[in-house]
Amino acid sequence: MSDVIDNVFIYTDPERCMGCHSCELACATSHSSYDFHSAVLAGVVLIPRNKVIAIKNQTTTSQCVQCEAPCLDACTSDCITREAVGVIKIDEEDCIGCKLCFKACPYDSITMVEMPQEEPTDGKKKRKKFKAFKCDLCFDRMDTDGTLHSACVEACPTDAIMITRDSSYRTKSLSLRGY
Repeated sequence: MSDVIDNVFIYTDPERCMGCHSCELACATSHSSYDFHSAVLAGVVLIPRNKVIAIKNQTTTSQCVQCEAPCLDACTSDCITREAVGVIKIDEEDCIGCKLCFKACPYDSITMVEMPQEEPTDGKKKRKKFKAFKCDLCFDRMDTDGTLHSACVEACPTDAIMITRDSSYRTKSLSLRGY
C-alpha cells in the first residue's frame, strides 16, 4: 500500500475480539431509521457496513480501511467523496449500483446489496437494482470538534475495536486479512 494518507480508520484487535457480532448489529442499526427490535418486527433487513470474520483461529472485523480510495476514482456517479478526517463516504441515495467501486476496492470492503423493488406492472422482467455500502466510520455521528462516535466501537463489549490514525494498525489488519 503506497501513499496512504494519514487518516482515521477502524482497527480490531483479534486477541480481544470474541466474534460476538455486536459491532455488526450496532453498525446496521446506526445506519437505519429502525432500532433492532423494530426492524425485526417490521421485517426490515438491516445492512452492516462491517463484518466479523474468522482467520487463523482468531476473529476480527473487516471493513473499509479508508485508504487511498480507488473506489472514489472509479465512481462514475460522483457519489463517493473524501470527507473530514479522511473518511471515504458513499452517498447511498445517489449510488446507481454500477459496481465499479466494488470492483476497484483492493480490500473487498465494499458490499453490493440488492435493493427491494416493486413488481413491474407491464409484465416485463424486473431488473435487479444494487447499492454500494461500506464503512463510513459513522461520519454522521461526528461531533463538531471532529470526534467520531462509531457505533461498532461503542458496542464492542471487549473494547477490541478502536479508531486510530496509526498506520501500523492498518498494516496489521490488512496482513491478517491476507493483503
